[in-house]
Amino acid sequence: MKIKLINFIKKIIEKNCKNKAIAKIPKIDKVIKESKSTGISYTDIWSLYSSIRSLKPKCLLECGPGVSTYVIGFAMHENYIETKLETEMTSLEDKEIYYNDVKQYTYPDFKNKTHLILTDVLEKVYGCFIGMGYKNIPRKNYDYVFIDGPDNFSEKYKSKTFNFDLLEIINFSNQNINGLIDERVSTSYVYSQIFKNKIKYSLFKNLTYINNVNKDDLETTDYKILKENNSELNFKAPSYKYNFLNKNITIKKSNKN
Repeated sequence: MKIKLINFIKKIIEKNCKNKAIAKIPKIDKVIKESKSTGISYTDIWSLYSSIRSLKPKCLLECGPGVSTYVIGFAMHENYIETKLETEMTSLEDKEIYYNDVKQYTYPDFKNKTHLILTDVLEKVYGCFIGMGYKNIPRKNYDYVFIDGPDNFSEKYKSKTFNFDLLEIINFSNQNINGLIDERVSTSYVYSQIFKNKIKYSLFKNLTYINNVNKDDLETTDYKILKENNSELNFKAPSYKYNFLNKNITIKKSNKN
């Protein structure tokens, strides 16, 4: 009964968002129909548009372009008309077919401020979590991120992964970072563990909201790695996790007086 009720509410939200998006965003139905991009709903589209119009980011990172690239460009162009503040978007993709496709669907009036980058992906381990992210992320003062890529499965570990790009940009951005995560339950879960109540999942929208996270949220604790030869390596890591995927090492918390 609960599942039926949830699905019923989701359908109402989707219909409402579709009506708003088609009325507000030029040619959005045509872009959806013609683009090779998959998996975006009108709920995603309207939520993303509304978030950007409300928060007015200056430097946005999009992980996984598609129809969302068009929506973001339109929203940021409207912000520019309203505020006259210069803004930009960087969009990362690892599959050439989607990279070439999205070139046709950048919003025309924001095309010169949309930087599309074709890049490889990397696997990284954060604590006990396996992550995937883009290799070449330009170092900019990002204040907004939209996460809908890359693929979230590790062939190496045969496991679901989370997107670690937020952790990458948070280390060189001096801004509080807001954003949205499109579905991607594993990514939402990991970030909820790291950033606590600054990560909010919407059941009825199937979206996760990132609220004002920054590097100060990454609490660290001093640890020592004791290798097989008894040599020690001091390092800092999240106080509640450590990397158990590395073999042949023992990790102990440092004892400080």
